[in-house]
Amino acid sequence: MSADLRAGDPPLPADPPAVAARVGIDLNPLDVTDDDDLNWLRALVWPEHVDRHEQLAAAATVARAEPLEIVTGDALDVLPAVVDELPADVAVCIYDTQVLYQLTEAQRERYRALLADLAVDRDLHWVSGSHAVESADGPGIALRHADVSGDGVVEPTTVARYESHGRWVEWVAPD
Repeated sequence: MSADLRAGDPPLPADPPAVAARVGIDLNPLDVTDDDDLNWLRALVWPEHVDRHEQLAAAATVARAEPLEIVTGDALDVLPAVVDELPADVAVCIYDTQVLYQLTEAQRERYRALLADLAVDRDLHWVSGSHAVESADGPGIALRHADVSGDGVVEPTTVARYESHGRWVEWVAPD
């Protein structure tokens, strides 16, 4: 499955930085090498969405061949330790999707403060896909980006909108 590019050009650098590490954090991570966990993931995909079933199967094949590091825990608690384990000379990109709406307002404020604390001694970028929006193509999710500093989180700007299952994306000029 591929996303239909509805508008705009992705703001990607000609020479993107190297990725030093990829680490996921989840309260209850599922293990695609475990057949029961993989079957649970399959059960979450609507039966008529054949392309999503195919995409899940392809992703599971990759994940089984190249396992990622997944930390079990609440990001509000374990994110500092995860960032501390990363090389000090690399920028950190915190990416969350479909997460913020699950937090209370107090937890969202704590998360933003945590990001600012983590940015005191290093470059930190925050990319979030948790804000529902309407677009010409129907409901979607706003993909927002902010550069973070130790002085606090800069208000994120919308760089794209996308369908929640990845069927389309439309890049937009920053707000």
